[in-house]
Amino acid sequence: MPLQKLMSRLGETGAECALIESPVNRRYFTGFHSSAGMLLVSADRAVHLLDFRYFEMAKQAAARPGLQTRQARDFLAAAREVCREWGISSLGIEAQWQPVARATRLEKELPCQVVWDGKLDRLIGELRAVKTPEERNKIAAAQQVTEAAFVHALNRIRPGVTERTLTAEIDCFFRREGAELAFETICVAGPNSSLPHGEPSAYQVQPGDFITFDMGAKLDGYCSDMTRTVALGKVKPEQRRIYGAVLEAQTAVLARLKAGMTGKDGDAIAREIISREGFGECFGHGTGHSVGLEIHESPCLNTADETILRPGMVVTVEPGIYLEGRFGVRIEDMVAVEEDGVYNFTAVDKTLLEL
Repeated sequence: MPLQKLMSRLGETGAECALIESPVNRRYFTGFHSSAGMLLVSADRAVHLLDFRYFEMAKQAAARPGLQTRQARDFLAAAREVCREWGISSLGIEAQWQPVARATRLEKELPCQVVWDGKLDRLIGELRAVKTPEERNKIAAAQQVTEAAFVHALNRIRPGVTERTLTAEIDCFFRREGAELAFETICVAGPNSSLPHGEPSAYQVQPGDFITFDMGAKLDGYCSDMTRTVALGKVKPEQRRIYGAVLEAQTAVLARLKAGMTGKDGDAIAREIISREGFGECFGHGTGHSVGLEIHESPCLNTADETILRPGMVVTVEPGIYLEGRFGVRIEDMVAVEEDGVYNFTAVDKTLLEL
């Protein structure tokens, strides 16, 4: 269990207790989501401070061993009380999440040394990077909703349909299935498909256009992420060639990626193929990123990340080629790293669809 792992490794931070305020980290360790609250964790106990709005829901949620829930009006006053009750002399906080003004206030108002040297962040990041079987199951369930939404959108593609209409079809499908959006859905077509993170517009899809869908559902707190590029009608030889180059690059990464490699190694596989085809300058983003409670987590597959990939990490594999003002292609699967390869959560076929 994540909470027990944090307790057992807390000594690595140099602090006796951890104070966690970010909603996503609190959810990771408690299994309960709330917009406000405090989680204090020592080597042998933990308490989740919540206000009246969430307290009853938290009591009804599944209990986690070693975790107590307390209601509090003033979180800072309650944290002071816990620190005194537990005899805490040093407290680690989330340096990468806390604003400086907040960290400074904690230093002044808590009866112990407040440590914000980044060690707690690094430990939490390391724990969150490797997904448990339960987390993988939730990611898989979110991916199933994403794929169903994609099939739903394909059936709505016709000449004259707008990017915004297709986007709305996807977003409404997610809501009907009880899912949230993991991120703002991207649906861009024709010349707009050259924009990796373009915003859906009133552009009307025309015969011969590429249409890129970058979409993901969030279910039970966990995200999915998938990109597919399809065409309305027959494409030109240049479009077909570029689609083939992107697919070749992605297929190579999926075939070779495994534990023990670095994120930089994984990125290099795709980049070498795309550069060999003469489109290196048209691939300006990384090959992938980790996914979990947040849509962008660490580590990443890019030119700089030297993190060693471990079994259980979940990453995307999404090379792309973008010709400015003309068209673009991106293909993205989401995979779990394993000792000798990857497990692919994504089942949607990648053969070029010419609808």
